[in-house]
Amino acid sequence: MHGPKKEDLDGIVRQLEDLLNARASIFDAKIKVAEEYSEKVDNEDYALVEDVIRFKKCKEMFANAAHRTETSESVYTQSVQQLFDGDLKDLLEKIDAHQKTFGERATLYDDYLKVNGEPSEALDKFRTELLQHLAGTIVVGEHRVRY
Repeated sequence: MHGPKKEDLDGIVRQLEDLLNARASIFDAKIKVAEEYSEKVDNEDYALVEDVIRFKKCKEMFANAAHRTETSESVYTQSVQQLFDGDLKDLLEKIDAHQKTFGERATLYDDYLKVNGEPSEALDKFRTELLQHLAGTIVVGEHRVRY
């Protein structure tokens, strides 16, 4: 009995290396998204920082396991690239928009606080007017159960 041919084994090895490279690309995408989120949305999420470190180690492990240095455009790598160009790109754009919106929001509400953190008169006036508005527009129905 004869074993598999060398060409067959080379094809299998190439396919395995393509899978390993694709897996490394997936971890690269996870790293980019996690770093963007950490930088622009929640920079105090220490669990996410630990995840990024773990993702980088996994990416390096998969990239090193592939052995090949040339980049082949395999079906797996193309699929990962399509994901990154589509949905992940949209996600990164939304993270950027979130950062911009919350930056504008923080700037808007900075006027209501003094430098030392004490509420200003403008904040007190805003609260009073808001309570008056809510009291005038909210209708509370009578409950059957009385306290």
